[in-house]
Amino acid sequence: MVREDFVRSGLSAGTVLRALPPVEAPIAGLLRLPDALRDAEVVVMFANPLDSVDPEKPLDFGGCFAYMAPESCNPESFEKYTADMKAIWGKILELRAGQPTRPRR
Repeated sequence: MVREDFVRSGLSAGTVLRALPPVEAPIAGLLRLPDALRDAEVVVMFANPLDSVDPEKPLDFGGCFAYMAPESCNPESFEKYTADMKAIWGKILELRAGQPTRPRR
């Protein structure tokens, strides 16, 4: 088994989504991501919500993810992030074209 590692500091769901087909502009360090997903035996993913924020429902990153008391950490703030993560898993399933795949939450 070959291990592919796409760990990037600050990797966001929006960046991962843009790295999957159809790719409009190549993203350095993620060029092989679609092929690796297509051939993977195991996929483990965590992508932060930094590129997945609806300006109408802002997210208090410091309060939700850091040491400060939360100010706006309600579920509606995560709707775009949730949609982006579902889109990523949808594209992974497409790439795998029927190969056994079980997303875990």
